[in-house]
Amino acid sequence: MEPLKPADPAELGGIELRGRLGRGGMGVVFYGVTPDGEQVAVKMIREDLLERSEARGRFDREGLAIGMVQGPRVASLIASSPPEEFPPWFAAEYIRGLTLTEYVDQCEPLPAELAAALGIGLSEALTTIHEAG
Repeated sequence: MEPLKPADPAELGGIELRGRLGRGGMGVVFYGVTPDGEQVAVKMIREDLLERSEARGRFDREGLAIGMVQGPRVASLIASSPPEEFPPWFAAEYIRGLTLTEYVDQCEPLPAELAAALGIGLSEALTTIHEAG
């Protein structure tokens, strides 16, 4: 996790932001803590995309889609900005752990049993996502 940058918000929707988890094509993801102590990943649309209606629509659809999916292998939506709030954001469960690349780089290639378990978990998550439409 990286520290917040000076221009980053300190909180969104009452969620205290404590660091940056990453930045992608659509937004910036922060590590946050809700008022009741729940750890969340908060995604906020990138500032340079705020005025692009197609990007804003895609971001809004992503938040709606996450809210439609519920299952044991999928991070749940915790909160999202109301339509009039600027900038838009949504918060999902924070799942602590290494990425697969980080694990392989730091540890070793996955043993066959662990790779098979990962494959089963991923297929269960994809099934949940597809069942939600």
